Amino acid sequence: MKRTSILREIWKARKWYLFVAPVCILFAVFLLYPVVQSFRLSFFITDLYYQEFVGLQNYKTILTDRNFWLAIYNTFYLGFFHVLLGIPPALLLANLLNKKIRGRNILRVLYYLPHVTSIVAVSVVWSYLFDVNYGPLNYILKLVGLPTSKWIAHPSTSKLSIVLMTVWHGLGYRMVIVLAGLQSIPRQLYEAAEIDGADGRKQFFHITLPLLQPTIAFLVITATIKALQRFDEVYMFGTELGMPSRSLSTIVLYLYERGFMYNEFGIASAAAYVLFVIILAITIVNLKLNKKTQMT
Repeated sequence: MKRTSILREIWKARKWYLFVAPVCILFAVFLLYPVVQSFRLSFFITDLYYQEFVGLQNYKTILTDRNFWLAIYNTFYLGFFHVLLGIPPALLLANLLNKKIRGRNILRVLYYLPHVTSIVAVSVVWSYLFDVNYGPLNYILKLVGLPTSKWIAHPSTSKLSIVLMTVWHGLGYRMVIVLAGLQSIPRQLYEAAEIDGADGRKQFFHITLPLLQPTIAFLVITATIKALQRFDEVYMFGTELGMPSRSLSTIVLYLYERGFMYNEFGIASAAAYVLFVIILAITIVNLKLNKKTQMT
């Protein structure tokens, strides 16, 4: 009886299902099917023409590949410093632009503009800035009497160069998210704190930061996921192999190399699912830590 009732309700609402049908079809064809097919291919040796079932052999191959573990290290290095150096400036900037200062709307737009710029275009501009011989950054260092750097051209500084660029590129986005969080905090809390004699520093650490915890957690999770999926910047700067000396090789770049350069689509699919498990584990840990922090 229940099943008949549910089917009857679905039949009554059939015209509304027609409206969502195109989206569901596109989702199934362009997202769901590739995900399922990629998972299947991770158990095969295949170049998309020849297929041979090998079980977990592809996973064993990548987990014993030195280049894969180097890509893991590079990815986490870029991700850690991207989060560590990216969020504090956004907090500071959003806090400043949340105050009533002249031209703050123009400043908000100016700080957000880099985020809407294509990362490819940004990479081209920063590759000029990082140029060892003719880049403006080394020219400025020379002017002030400091030693120049090889920036992107040397393994010891290439990753930090990427971090510097990505922090600048994403600053506006993080600023907007924090600004939205700041504007959701009731003004009465600050007024009550002022009456109790709390200065700006105490208000920031005892009101602003605690109430921004959900916003900061969101930024940490999204920034971590984005960092673990980093591809465009390192591809533009370090060629497809993550040069120099694979110092810019990330998991996604490794996946691209094995799949689209060597036609080892089974190994590339296995690498994609290892990345999926890593992102899932980090997201769950972040959510649990955030929930525990909110409870305390």
